[in-house]
Amino acid sequence: MAEAHPVGFRWVMKAKERGATIIHVDPRFSRTSALADIWVPLRAGTDIVFLGGLIRHLIENNLFFSQYVVHYTNASCILSDEYRDPEDNGDGYFSGWNEEKRAYEGGSWLYKGGDLSRPQRDLTLQDPQCVFQKLKRHFFRYTPEMVEKICGVPPELFHKVADALVAASGPEKTAAVCYAVGWTQHSKGVQIIRAAAILQLLLGNIGRPGGGILALRGHASIQGSTDIPTLYDILPGYLTMPRKGDETLQQYLDHYTKKTGLWSNYPKYLVSTLKAYYGKRATAENDFGYSWLPKLTGNHSFFEFLYDMLDGKMDGMFLMGQNPAVGAPNSRLQRKALSKLKWLVVRDMVEIESANFWCESPEIERGELKADDIETAVFFFPAAGHAEKEGAFTNTQRLLQWREKAVDPPADCRSDAWFVHELALRLIAKANASNDLIDEPLRALDWWYPEDQLGDPKMEAVLAEINGWKTEPVAGRGDPCGTDGVVFGVDRDGKPHHGPQVNGFAELKSDGSTACGCWIYSGVFGRDGVNKANSRKPKGYLGHGWGFSWPSDRRIIYNRASARPDGSPWSERKKLVWWDSEKWTGIDVPGFVKGKAPEYQPDDSAEGLDAIPGDAPFILHEDGLGWLYVPEGLQDGPLPTHYEPLESPVSNELYSHDTNPPVNWFTRGENRFAPPGDQRFPFVLTTYRLTEHHTAGGMSRFLSHLAELQPEMFAEISPELARELMVNNGDYVCIVTLRGAIEARALISRRIRPLRINGKRVHQVALPYHYGTAGVVRGGAANDLLTISGEPNVTIMEAKALTCNIVPGRLPRGRAFVEFLNKYAPQVGPTTLHPEEPPLGARRSEKFSSGLGMEGKE
Repeated sequence: MAEAHPVGFRWVMKAKERGATIIHVDPRFSRTSALADIWVPLRAGTDIVFLGGLIRHLIENNLFFSQYVVHYTNASCILSDEYRDPEDNGDGYFSGWNEEKRAYEGGSWLYKGGDLSRPQRDLTLQDPQCVFQKLKRHFFRYTPEMVEKICGVPPELFHKVADALVAASGPEKTAAVCYAVGWTQHSKGVQIIRAAAILQLLLGNIGRPGGGILALRGHASIQGSTDIPTLYDILPGYLTMPRKGDETLQQYLDHYTKKTGLWSNYPKYLVSTLKAYYGKRATAENDFGYSWLPKLTGNHSFFEFLYDMLDGKMDGMFLMGQNPAVGAPNSRLQRKALSKLKWLVVRDMVEIESANFWCESPEIERGELKADDIETAVFFFPAAGHAEKEGAFTNTQRLLQWREKAVDPPADCRSDAWFVHELALRLIAKANASNDLIDEPLRALDWWYPEDQLGDPKMEAVLAEINGWKTEPVAGRGDPCGTDGVVFGVDRDGKPHHGPQVNGFAELKSDGSTACGCWIYSGVFGRDGVNKANSRKPKGYLGHGWGFSWPSDRRIIYNRASARPDGSPWSERKKLVWWDSEKWTGIDVPGFVKGKAPEYQPDDSAEGLDAIPGDAPFILHEDGLGWLYVPEGLQDGPLPTHYEPLESPVSNELYSHDTNPPVNWFTRGENRFAPPGDQRFPFVLTTYRLTEHHTAGGMSRFLSHLAELQPEMFAEISPELARELMVNNGDYVCIVTLRGAIEARALISRRIRPLRINGKRVHQVALPYHYGTAGVVRGGAANDLLTISGEPNVTIMEAKALTCNIVPGRLPRGRAFVEFLNKYAPQVGPTTLHPEEPPLGARRSEKFSSGLGMEGKE
């Protein structure tokens, strides 16, 4: 966090100054480790074992926050008699595995009776079928000795961490967990975060000040780009993208509307989104334009597009703020895929590798590609920088903050908003000149946004639409971003466009009378005409008055859990919201029905939020409980289970199955995996970010002062490994995998150390991933070495735990490169496929992400 998120880390340091204990778990010693009280080096890819060991420690020693766990989690819920755990047979599979489909059928994971709204419960936690007993059984073998055997963490260090966490638990204490892509970019990344959620629920650290799980996003609006998604499988506000088969609005709503909890309002959120898209054209008679939404037919992730490019099935692509020629996994293959396109539009501030791959890539230098043979027409558009445009960022803590334009962009540079706005206007014009049915969704779009003098859409008008409004216009009042007390809208022609703003998502309707671009953001720009994302008057330690935190400017989500079941604070020191005998009140905006008393119990006929008891804080779930065990929604099991990375120097010590069963390997001859224990690739490979460079380097490698600070690609290795390789500090080395090879300088450092794994010494190699062939400083792209793979729930690649070899010396240039690669990583042979993957040429999986909702988005 100190290395990659230094501004946010200042708050960690403030906490340390006040006595907080900082624990850093990371394969390498970094700036964060230097400032931590405890550093825990572990083998990359073994986090579930480490977290599982902590979970076991809490349960076996009765150290969990029992009152919180019994009342606020599903520990007491009774599971189906058909449920089987990997521990029941040791093979690594849960019940419901379908080998032919290579997928789970999760019916046996449900609560007993199948009703998630009103589960059977045993508050003594003694029933052998209750979640608590299954959790205890599941993690029983994750002992400190097993943690040492798999992770390389000695028991005394493990107990030091466990004792520190227990000391930060209970009514008076809390602890927070911060993570980043070191947890997400794995073949079981979602389940690693699930393990953290179990740990925090057992400790009573969710919904309370100083607690929680904080995902550290890579830059300012990564959170925003999942809230209002650039993802293929969800709509704004974590609504699920329709699938083939959901042909009518009612079929779709029947699938995703819950009977109880907040998601019972799903129709209100979806219909209001459709009204934002299609305006007056969306009517009850045409299902509010539902038929115009595209329907998923399978996995439409970027990796599938990549293979379509390679196979000549895709004509063109837009790249905006992305550089797959360096920044995507198996980037050597990414560059070859770009050469198969007919056209490519790149919008950036500099000529990045994805714009000049056709003339300056390593493949051109080696003769693998020839510029004269590449027919891709590359259109390079100059882009505006962040200080040259206005709009809202959404940062790591769900906080919307407004960015004002400092200067106009130079020359022909334009903002992303201008480009998308102009593209939309031109595509809509072409669609209006067409009678083709396929163009009907474009003709239906309500593209109304007023423009400024440069032709940019007024971004406060866009934010007003995201917030939501009543759909019936009121003539002659205000402008789309007015400050006359009530925000009304006029379109580009000065005509009334919509009615007054809504003040929050509670006002949204399913009858077409409201429109809302993203229901979770509703309230950021309400009827008072105040752009709350631009608020700059903080008060209190939670910062209310500075920006807007979704939902409803709530700073700590699920904060009903900050009070006891009877509504009183757990302690005076940790009070946040509480019941004052009439309503929920406190320091934060209560995340609960304001007038629902703690003792409220619904009758059997209650639905929606009325069905959530007064002591059930987790209102997004049908049962109102925090899920230690996930009865539905995940593709790879209801509990986190240790599987080895797709490439590993060892086999799975816990189960006979090595890797996460439903993972998508994206099998292809150019995307091969080394089997467990392959002696040609004995070292664990992981990647990381430098403070001085940013992602693929487009915003940093071209700047002389940052280039001077980190001028060259390097590989961080231990002194012990350097002695084995007979390499000195600063020598050139080649890092080799089955996907490619790159050159780097050896940085010999005690910051990365060999580990003892099941009696065997295992070395780890760490690479920064910012370098490429363009800019002031250049170097090998670490992502050339990575595999393309898909975690089962969100299709993220495994980039933080692979295997590699190191060959001392310079990387051969030109055609000699292929000979070198064939020598150390033969391009044909038994490792063309991983042993656990179906034969090459078999149809790739059509599984897709499950659309988990807000609590599971990471």
